Amino acid sequence: MNARRQYAELVRQFLAGRMTNHQYEDRCDDLLDDGDDAVSQVYCELWKSYCDFREHYLGRKHGMTREGRRMAARWIMFLRSGRPYEYPIYGCLPSLVKLLTLGIVRKPDPLSFGDSDVWPYFRHADFDSDLTRPTYLNGVSPMTPDIVG
Repeated sequence: MNARRQYAELVRQFLAGRMTNHQYEDRCDDLLDDGDDAVSQVYCELWKSYCDFREHYLGRKHGMTREGRRMAARWIMFLRSGRPYEYPIYGCLPSLVKLLTLGIVRKPDPLSFGDSDVWPYFRHADFDSDLTRPTYLNGVSPMTPDIVG
């Protein structure tokens, strides 16, 4: 769970423009090695939203859209929730195959197994429940026993 909290904070800092994409990726290495499926899957989703060929900050030119920021806030909330990651694990492979084949070949979409509107949450009810207890604003520990247990 510690890797999730660290990664949630790293994502928050990267999206706020406090570090470059290369700094972000360098700091991700140890967290990805931790083996937490939620961290690796969120990493793969975020990887699709920025250019990794040259170093840059996520500012006006490379910033996320309003919808992208909402998705990222949901990712961060999930990472801090302590909930299990329930989707099938495909890593970054489906995105990479789609990119390399210009969209002709597609791997199965792991998001089709749950409520993709609230990914990485599997169920909308879990997302709604966590919305009522924002971990950054209410002073409650992010891994409360009633969620984890």
